Amino acid sequence: MAKARRSIQFVGGGDEETALLRLLLRQGRSRLEAQWRLDDEGGEPDLVVVDPSTLSGDAAITQARQAGRPFVCVVDTGTPDSGDWQLRRPLKLDAVVRVFNALTPSQEPAPGS
Repeated sequence: MAKARRSIQFVGGGDEETALLRLLLRQGRSRLEAQWRLDDEGGEPDLVVVDPSTLSGDAAITQARQAGRPFVCVVDTGTPDSGDWQLRRPLKLDAVVRVFNALTPSQEPAPGS
């Protein structure tokens, strides 16, 4: 069965962190349950990854909550647990795979399968 395609919007992350996330998504492709890609085109993402310490990241959390869209906060090591999904800096492949797979909706089998 082909993996579902899912889009990610990274809000508030710097260029280096965005490049690292893109690299980790490529490295983890075989372990991820969906085909995740960063979407810079401004469409409706399936997942929002945010740096909550930035103004744009904080606003994105509010928008994601209002839209009922899942989000993941990228936070510094030592940041208290907020109860939201979090990835700690520096981003690590195992953590990205674990969190993204947990947030991947299960695929329903096609009727009659």
